[in-house]
Amino acid sequence: SGAFGVLQSFSQTIFKNAYHLNLTGASAALTAYLLGAGAGALIGGFLTNQHKISSNRVVALCLTFAAVMAAILASQVLSGYWAVVLMCLMGLGTGVAAPSRDIMIRGATVAKLGKKSFGRVYGFTYCGMDVGQSLTPIFFGPLLDVGMFTTVLFGVAILQTFAIFTALRVSTQSSPSAS
Repeated sequence: SGAFGVLQSFSQTIFKNAYHLNLTGASAALTAYLLGAGAGALIGGFLTNQHKISSNRVVALCLTFAAVMAAILASQVLSGYWAVVLMCLMGLGTGVAAPSRDIMIRGATVAKLGKKSFGRVYGFTYCGMDVGQSLTPIFFGPLLDVGMFTTVLFGVAILQTFAIFTALRVSTQSSPSAS
C-alpha cells in the first residue's frame, strides 16, 4: 500500500519531470495503473479458485513482476509514453496479487485467531494499509523536492519487494507445518 500511496500522490509529478510527459500523459500513466490493477484483480479472483496454484506463489510472482516494472520505470530504459504501458503492467501485477493476498490473510486469521476474528483482522489490516499510504508521501516527498524523481520509482520497487517477503512470511506462518 505504501507503493500505491507514492504512485497515487506523486506519479503525475514524476512522469512530468522524469519522462517529460504533459499533464494529460502523466495522468494517463496513473489511470493506466488503476485500470491495470482493476483488470488484474478480476483475473486474480479467478486464479484464487485454481487449487493447483498456491496463493503465496501468485502473490510472490505478481509482486515480483510489479517490482520489475517499477525498476524499469525508474531506470528509464524506455522513455516517453512507455511510462503508461509500464504503469498498466505494474497495476496488472499488483491487481492479480490482491485476491490471493486476501486469501492468505484469511488463512492466517483462521490459523492464529479462529473463524470469528475476520472483522478484527481485516479492520487492522486495512487500517495498516491506510497508514502505509499516508506515511510514504512523508518519506518520498522530500526526494521529489530535490529532483530525485527516478529514486522515488526505485523506492516503489523496493516497497513492492518488501511486500513479497511480507506475504511469504504470512503464508509460512499460516501453514499447518509452521504452527
